[in-house]
Amino acid sequence: MTGFGKLSKYFKGFGYKRLKLVEIDPAASNGHEFNGIADFRSLFGDERRVFPVRLIYLADNEDDVREERTEFTWYNARERNPTRNEYRLYYKASSIMAQADVNDLLLVAVDARSNVYDTSEQITVFIAKHGDNVERQLAWLFGFQLDNAGEQALVYDDCSQDMNFIMEMVLSKMGIVLQEEGHPSHDDEKLIDVMRQKFGSDFPASASFSEFARSLLPTVDPRDGADQALMAWMDSEETIFRLFEHDLVQQRLDEGVTSVEDFLSFSLSVQNRRKSRAGHALENHMRCLFDRLEIRYSHNAMTENKVRPDFIFPGIEEYWNQDFPVVQLSMLGVKTTCKDRWRQVLSEAQRIPEKHLLTLEPGISENQTSEMAAKHLRLVIPRQLFASYSGQQQAWLLDIDEFVHLLGRKQCRTH
Repeated sequence: MTGFGKLSKYFKGFGYKRLKLVEIDPAASNGHEFNGIADFRSLFGDERRVFPVRLIYLADNEDDVREERTEFTWYNARERNPTRNEYRLYYKASSIMAQADVNDLLLVAVDARSNVYDTSEQITVFIAKHGDNVERQLAWLFGFQLDNAGEQALVYDDCSQDMNFIMEMVLSKMGIVLQEEGHPSHDDEKLIDVMRQKFGSDFPASASFSEFARSLLPTVDPRDGADQALMAWMDSEETIFRLFEHDLVQQRLDEGVTSVEDFLSFSLSVQNRRKSRAGHALENHMRCLFDRLEIRYSHNAMTENKVRPDFIFPGIEEYWNQDFPVVQLSMLGVKTTCKDRWRQVLSEAQRIPEKHLLTLEPGISENQTSEMAAKHLRLVIPRQLFASYSGQQQAWLLDIDEFVHLLGRKQCRTH
């Protein structure tokens, strides 16, 4: 089964820095240039060249996200001086550059299929709003410490870090979707045949698909590590989902699209399925994890005001039993990404004062996690994502193993 590969299938090198006033404010300078980037020579060489650029502005507010196609010029401002070099990256005026602010994170990445010595090389330029979650997620994705991002550029020629489904999810949110090249491997083709025979020509119920994804990893056992098990199951499901979806979509396209309305309807159904599937998959795998670890729970049981929390521990009967100690009750909301939706959990299961929320979103800002803590909501994050959070945040987070142990201690008292 084909995995997610490495970041190098998207990018082969990158550099980053903080934006300075003189680089973006016309009142300070009309140069339209990024300075202090001599180390970018390892990415672009020594000669003057013009690059086609995909320029992307990232912010947590989706209304602020922008993308433009433009050109940047790489040149040596001292090229006629035999003893001095001063390399700069010139950009044209644009709405995105007008939107950028001081201390925003600039990341310049060379696309994997580009040839560094070819003037047709394409680069992707990200500008991430300072202090937003996307800034920390960008740093986590490319594998550097945000604290090291100063005015002077740092460059990495190697993008060899291993990818997982969460990294691909972050890339997709940033507008980067790589088209698969070539034909599926022999093993992938066999797996597609198995899914065709098992599921027919459409996706099954999410629980059945999740169960099939787990069956492909018979040696994975949450008793050996709940964090590793969840990530492995989610990776497996995301991989087979992509294979099966590609096969089904290709079949549909081969049948022909009869009208614009037909195309839009089909496209919308694909997008909606992608959005809903990940959340259902996460709940499915957590249910299996709790079952195998013999943790008692109720799933989507009704509490006050007809609200249905994702999980109540040890169960809904104990929750409604006013004689059952509140300290032995727990609840868990499950959301693949948080945004502002984490506040929805606050109104769920009113008997339980401290609530927990499992999310797969990396790099949530300190301001946001501080607000969560003040409202007695604690995040549960797979251990593999801790590196995207600050040290202070990590001391407050729970990984899945820690949360399961917390539940286990509480449930031992009820016997």
